[in-house]
Amino acid sequence: MVQAESPPTYWSYRYSLPYAGKAASLPPLGLVTLAALLPRRWDLRIVDLNVEDLGDDQLRWADAVLVSGMLCMSDSMREVLRRARALGRITVAGGPGPTTSPESFPEAHHLFQ
Repeated sequence: MVQAESPPTYWSYRYSLPYAGKAASLPPLGLVTLAALLPRRWDLRIVDLNVEDLGDDQLRWADAVLVSGMLCMSDSMREVLRRARALGRITVAGGPGPTTSPESFPEAHHLFQ
């Protein structure tokens, strides 16, 4: 499960967060909620691209890569989807961006709306 990276805008607070001792302003609550609803026997990992990078080893570990984000995060979401598909992983896109503009995410095998 991957939270897309926020672009450097006023609302991302990218340059002011370090002064507050924070790494991100918006925790991936949608992914955390979805994770709580999935079967307990599933091994899950959540990667927030606003806090850490996503390595190919993490993508290879996953059977399916779920990415979430807002429309302003589309570039980041599509990059994760492209990388995951190139490694042969099932890709799922969800969150506000894919819900409002599903046609914008052709790299996803499935959309979770």
